[in-house]
Amino acid sequence: MKRLYLIFSMILYVVFSSACFTIFAHAADDRILTLEEAKVLALNNNVKYKQQDDYIEDAYEKCDEAYKDSVGNTKGRNAASKASAYISQQMAIENAESALRRAIFDKADMKRNSDYEVTNTFYNVIKAEYSLKDAEEGLELKEKEMEAAKVRFGLGIITKNELFKAESSYTASKTAFNKAHMDYESSIMKLEKALGMELDMAHMKLAINLSVPDIGKLDIDRIKEGYLKNNSTYFNAKEQYDLAKYKLLFTESKYEDFYDSSKHRAEEVEEQFDNMVFDAQKAFEDAEYNYSKKLDELDETIKSRFDSLEDAYESYRDQTYDINEARVKVEESRIKHQMGLIKTAELDSSIRDLSTLERQLNASIMNLNLQYLELKQYDIAE
Repeated sequence: MKRLYLIFSMILYVVFSSACFTIFAHAADDRILTLEEAKVLALNNNVKYKQQDDYIEDAYEKCDEAYKDSVGNTKGRNAASKASAYISQQMAIENAESALRRAIFDKADMKRNSDYEVTNTFYNVIKAEYSLKDAEEGLELKEKEMEAAKVRFGLGIITKNELFKAESSYTASKTAFNKAHMDYESSIMKLEKALGMELDMAHMKLAINLSVPDIGKLDIDRIKEGYLKNNSTYFNAKEQYDLAKYKLLFTESKYEDFYDSSKHRAEEVEEQFDNMVFDAQKAFEDAEYNYSKKLDELDETIKSRFDSLEDAYESYRDQTYDINEARVKVEESRIKHQMGLIKTAELDSSIRDLSTLERQLNASIMNLNLQYLELKQYDIAE
């Protein structure tokens, strides 16, 4: 069984040092892939990310075209149509500049999304390996129990029903092991998709440094500012708000110029101006309402994610206490075993329980880091 597991799984050694865990490859000739290297690979293999520079350059050119087209082209039949032409030209410039900001934003957003996806799938491979290890150890235990039950049944110590229970327990553990192996294979495929390349897991090991994030230093106001600037939902809402505001200001300016300069105003022209102002005002109010609603939602989103992060941190702390108790139990079991007070199976059980808890703690630290990244990924530069 051990040989079967080694064929299918990665070999990861976890070194504990001041709440920091480093996973090393077992064999020196294996290719080691770190999380940071994986992030770089994903971007290098991302065609859309590479092409984004072309879109940015194209957006720059369209800005230049919008400025050139705006020169001296405000012809119209009357003051209202001339004002409308002027507003259209100015909004063409604003829209072109907005498209440029969007193109630049999209490239940074692609990197953020890619880094998060790679981190998530990278962690999931390691967590799936942990689950596979747990399932393998459980299967080994149930196999030993079944073999012992067969011997005891042959000696007439247990009933056939008790033997059947041992065999059923082994079958269930084997099913769990097979599922854990399929989940592990699936996690590798998802990582390969995120990286945009196939991985030779027979000659590649994942290595990662895990540290516990200091959530006490989080600046909620700064996090909120980062969301407003770097999250696509709020970025888009702010762009629409700004564009609607610009159009309203241009329209009101032309409206005031018309009233200030025209003593005898034609009713038709005046109505056209009134409609222009009304439409611009309505569009602005809609954009303002939408942006205000997004701001309210943001406060709830940040609070929810921060609360979840605190819960995850408390869970991590509880697990560290459990591990300390398990380590004490292992040492006590070693002493009792040396004194002949307990069987080897009982000592092995306590050691296996400790290993399981250590893997669970590592998985919790990964989840904690992922939640921390989710909250901090839009953080603004200092």
